[in-house]
Amino acid sequence: MKTSGVFSGWIFAALFIAVPFGASGCSGDNVFGGGDFGKRDFGEKDLGEKANPFDAFAQCLTDKGAVMYGASWCPHCQNQKEMFGGSWRFIDYKECAVPNSRMQSAACSDAGVNAYPTWDFGKGNRKTGEFSLRELSQITGCAMPSEIWTGQDTN
Repeated sequence: MKTSGVFSGWIFAALFIAVPFGASGCSGDNVFGGGDFGKRDFGEKDLGEKANPFDAFAQCLTDKGAVMYGASWCPHCQNQKEMFGGSWRFIDYKECAVPNSRMQSAACSDAGVNAYPTWDFGKGNRKTGEFSLRELSQITGCAMPSEIWTGQDTN
């Protein structure tokens, strides 16, 4: 029996679409832990003699009491980390994913975190979602690095 070209085309299309999209993001089978999520290197970037202009900004967020709760498998959390580059080490970050489990850490459960990323700015000011550096600056009052802040709205 000969298979039709249309049928073969549908199989190819299904594999072409399902494989790349099924393996990315937060799948139901890999909600907490497993896979390669969270294995990116967010270490210090080589900036030579010049200090990273985001160091002071990131430290200011921490000094003002900002805490980010996230999960290693969360793509929005990864984006948030990448915004800071090597300066991420100054952010007060709480990992909520329990490795190789579908559980959330007790610290995050006790803190009432139920979505990622969650930023806690203290005094009952908690916001969920991915925020631009400008938004974080506006929420906390921390000055943006002069190398990127122009004072003009680009959004």
